[in-house]
Amino acid sequence: MKSSLRKVMAVAFATLAALATVTDAAAEGGDPGVTSTTVSKLPSAKLLLPTKAKVPATISAGEKSAGFVIAMRKGSNGYFAIVGSAKAAKEENTGAIDGAAAPREACFAEDSPVFRGFGGERDESPWRSNLQERMHMSPSQRGGQRAPVSAVHSERIAEENGRVSLEVVDAWVDPNTRGVRLIGRATLPLELVATVLGGTKLYAARDGQSVHVILVRPNDRKRGGHDPIFATADNTAFNSSCDHIGVTVKAEKGSAQTATVISSVELPSVATTEPVEPKPDADGATPSRPALREVRVRPVHVQASVMWASRDKEPVLTISAGWDSRERTGVGL
Repeated sequence: MKSSLRKVMAVAFATLAALATVTDAAAEGGDPGVTSTTVSKLPSAKLLLPTKAKVPATISAGEKSAGFVIAMRKGSNGYFAIVGSAKAAKEENTGAIDGAAAPREACFAEDSPVFRGFGGERDESPWRSNLQERMHMSPSQRGGQRAPVSAVHSERIAEENGRVSLEVVDAWVDPNTRGVRLIGRATLPLELVATVLGGTKLYAARDGQSVHVILVRPNDRKRGGHDPIFATADNTAFNSSCDHIGVTVKAEKGSAQTATVISSVELPSVATTEPVEPKPDADGATPSRPALREVRVRPVHVQASVMWASRDKEPVLTISAGWDSRERTGVGL
């Protein structure tokens, strides 16, 4: 049985390696590639799990937590957004969102009963709700009932002095008072394990028998940074509208586990014409919007696998990447 598992995994990795060698004459930047590392070489970290604590009945309006900024537009009927900085709050309040590259903002996910186990209790699984840069909440539900206090999860990729880490903050948020109460914080040091086409990087850290793999796209909004990233892990599908997403795979002796991520890669333009300049308006004024350019995007399929064969002393993390479909060409900023 164990010998068969090794053969199956070997065939799978060989297939992925062959897939990764698929090239496109118009694509530049090299091969997505296949790489592996032993899990013991990864930095040790502890990820915050969804809290099992009793949900507070209410939180006072004066309670705040760093990294959770409330933004509300006039006339929003109580709807508000949770963002990661004062700059993002100003953009949300005015509706003037800057699409240029900026320091990485926090991303948020809200607790949901659909991700709980039977009886509404959490199992020992990491957060797998969908990540979003701006989490919108309302003080009321259907029928005019008050919305309950909810657990909100925050993640941010931090880069300092050449080191990359994942900063995690969980907090209770009261949609009625807009009060925020800290649940816990954690920082995961990450190790770069692979780089795929377009500058997308794969980082990892070990946590007991679990391996956390974080895909991070280039911090450049002009390269399709708003396209969602999709992932599947442990029979659960989720996505991120941010520039990163994380998956967790377990390392158990005599077995293997795989998680999949699909992200978009922007390829260099092959257009032979100059960017399309905006045409003058009817009154002869030239619009202030920037010139349009050719945009070429192709999805890349990344698999993170941990295998611990019975004869091996420790598990091995393998990152494999290949094209997921043909490229799409359009016009953008």
